Amino acid sequence: MKKQPTARIWPRARGALTTALKSWPVAALVFLTGCASFARPPADLAHVRLELVDSPLVRVSKAWLERTDDQVVLRGHVLRRPETTDTTSTHLDISWFNRTGDWVKSTQTNFEPRQIRRRYRMPDSADFVLPLNALPSDTNVIIIRAHEGAHP
Repeated sequence: MKKQPTARIWPRARGALTTALKSWPVAALVFLTGCASFARPPADLAHVRLELVDSPLVRVSKAWLERTDDQVVLRGHVLRRPETTDTTSTHLDISWFNRTGDWVKSTQTNFEPRQIRRRYRMPDSADFVLPLNALPSDTNVIIIRAHEGAHP
């Protein structure tokens, strides 16, 4: 009985197909790395360092400064911890410090949504946006601290 010609080609084609299927995630990752990185801060704000302080209920995962329409904006993400059920009493305290380490000013902001809901196969996250009308010129450090409850 004579072998069919496809019997010799199929193992090679199957090997090439397997290699292609294994390498596409790497190609996609290389292609998307530019999309996943955050923009650099404006040149006049490059010296400002952002410090993130977590709370027992949420984690401040990322924060960055950007300039939109001649206004400085502080943006970021907050992640709910797995054991947390209620995040409605949590807010963010933002504190500015100058080059010598002295306190300049503070404010509070909330993240949206206030109650961070469980998502299927995605991080349980919320976003915050704080327009900074007048950023003090000697600001060196901005501390973003998650805090539960009211202040005394």
